[in-house]
Amino acid sequence: MPRFCNACGHSNPDGSVFCGKCGLRVAQPDIDEPEQLDLTGHTLNGRYRVDGKLGQGGMGAVFRATDLRLTREVALKVLSPELVAHPTARRRMTQEANALARIEHPNVVRLFDVFDEGHMFVMVLELVTGGDLRRRIQSQGLPEAEALRLMEGILEGLHAIHEAGLVHRDVKPENVLMTQKQVPKLADLGVARDASGAGKTRIGARLGTPEYMSPEQAQGFPVDHRSDLFSAGVVFYELICGVRPFAGHSELDVMSAVVHQPPDLRKLDGRVTPLTRAAIEALLQKDPNRRVASAADAAAALGMVVGTERVRPQSAPKPKPVPVAHVHQAQHVTITESEQTVVRPMQFATPKKTTYFTSEGRIGRQEYLKTAVLLPFATIVAVAMLTALDKNVGVLFVIGVGLPVLGMTILATMRRFHDLGYSGAWVLPCMIPYIGWIGLIALCVAPGAVGVNRFGADPIQR
Repeated sequence: MPRFCNACGHSNPDGSVFCGKCGLRVAQPDIDEPEQLDLTGHTLNGRYRVDGKLGQGGMGAVFRATDLRLTREVALKVLSPELVAHPTARRRMTQEANALARIEHPNVVRLFDVFDEGHMFVMVLELVTGGDLRRRIQSQGLPEAEALRLMEGILEGLHAIHEAGLVHRDVKPENVLMTQKQVPKLADLGVARDASGAGKTRIGARLGTPEYMSPEQAQGFPVDHRSDLFSAGVVFYELICGVRPFAGHSELDVMSAVVHQPPDLRKLDGRVTPLTRAAIEALLQKDPNRRVASAADAAAALGMVVGTERVRPQSAPKPKPVPVAHVHQAQHVTITESEQTVVRPMQFATPKKTTYFTSEGRIGRQEYLKTAVLLPFATIVAVAMLTALDKNVGVLFVIGVGLPVLGMTILATMRRFHDLGYSGAWVLPCMIPYIGWIGLIALCVAPGAVGVNRFGADPIQR
């Protein structure tokens, strides 16, 4: 029975482990697994001593090694020996080496050397020891300032890649490595291609990760640098919200959501400023012709958010119209610049301001603290003081101010629970403090009775 490749649809003979057209694995995960490659203790090319294994993927393994000649640590990316004879897989590895050799940027992993070792094809790369960006993503999202700093570096690295005439095609947190100083570096250009390579587009056109694909990439259309900008927008959204904007139970569901489902931008309300929200919206446009023109423009716009004005390089990739089956209508993005090519803030439609008296939008931590904690406490103090002066004034204050504040705090708490991903029964326990709050106000307003209570006689009457 033939085995069909999930990436390119090519029919392969029964028993095939790798696709004969695109080189990706087509075997079942529990059979025909290749032997795990381990070169620890070996010295390659008479120069690189392999100290340990960092990981292994479908096309090869990555090792930590020491360059004995220069006495420095490096990373060795080794193409699996069983794939060396496959022309497509070897071409992709060579393509990644050529791509990296054309790029020198602090936000892109550097390539030092390439060589053959027996039946292995080896790339010598900069060793980045801070882990990948996936480790930095938190379930509740990162603070806006931290996310902006990381995205600036990612977008500047993407601009360097695009300036070299390449499209990354697999921008995701796992392919963004972090240095010890928390500087992001783009890595894994194994599926990158020349932006002008029309013949290369058909081979494995859908290579990448479904959750981070652009709509045109998910549909198998030709892609340019704007496809990477959409993927960067997905990463940006995930950094802020802690979740991806597109999800599903299967790859097909995810790709359908990428193509047809608009991202839920309401999750950004209360987490970021309107300009940052609009920048994410611009990056996540379904129609590539409506996205930001280049990574340099997007990075410069984010720089304006944090108060640093950047000058965009003179050259930038010229986008070409790309057909898409579904166009998400949104505010057209315009970027104005002076004659000195200094990038100004992108002009976007300003989102509606979040208010506490509606059921839309998000409430941040500070807003919740002021609304559901400090404001009720201040109201209780005011009720107590006014009641001590005049009971009637206290009653009027409770009716006119206390009850609206109570409703607002309950609404704010319910929305805050929703922000954290909880609903239903989780909302009920958070109502308990407000029930007690009503009791406290009642005690302040009630006149009480002179005489005895359950603790004995009133000491004043003894």
